Amino acid sequence: MVKCATRGANTLDKVYSNIKLGYRARPLPHLGQSDHMSLLLIPAYASLRKTAPTITKSVKILPDGASQQLQDCFDRTNWDIFEHPDLEVFTDSVLCYIKNCMDTVTVDKRIRVYPNQNPWMNREVQRLLRERNTAFRSGNRTLYSTARANLKRGIREAKSDYRRRIEDHLNSNNSRQVCQGVRHLTNYRANL
Repeated sequence: MVKCATRGANTLDKVYSNIKLGYRARPLPHLGQSDHMSLLLIPAYASLRKTAPTITKSVKILPDGASQQLQDCFDRTNWDIFEHPDLEVFTDSVLCYIKNCMDTVTVDKRIRVYPNQNPWMNREVQRLLRERNTAFRSGNRTLYSTARANLKRGIREAKSDYRRRIEDHLNSNNSRQVCQGVRHLTNYRANL
């Protein structure tokens, strides 16, 4: 199945299968410090990764100056109008007002989440991946080596940042943040 050079100009790595023309081999950049090319076997049929739908989520982001607008909104609020003898009614009315204030200053942004995306993947790692692949296609070995080292460093930093963020959720005294940390770790989504 392998028709390309895998080490220098030689084809040293072979792949055999009992399914004739079941896979195609595509060369990819080296893994780690290996001097052999990586091979991606692409099945002739449509893989689950390609047929699984991407999820489009809507997230709220705070644009520049939004936190100051939100603070001004809360400063001008007469909180006495929410007072009610029933604690549940009081809580609901205050939370609805806060949500309304948040909706006025936040902006909805739609993002795509792929089924095989790692939770620590961020824009920096994606940029470094593109740079590594571009350097590989250029054929410049020193540029490619530098791009691989940068990608390795970027992945290590992204994983460290993600781990630190989850640990902060779990170490906080805020039960909501602890719950968010557990949901990130277990990928549990409750229908609330």
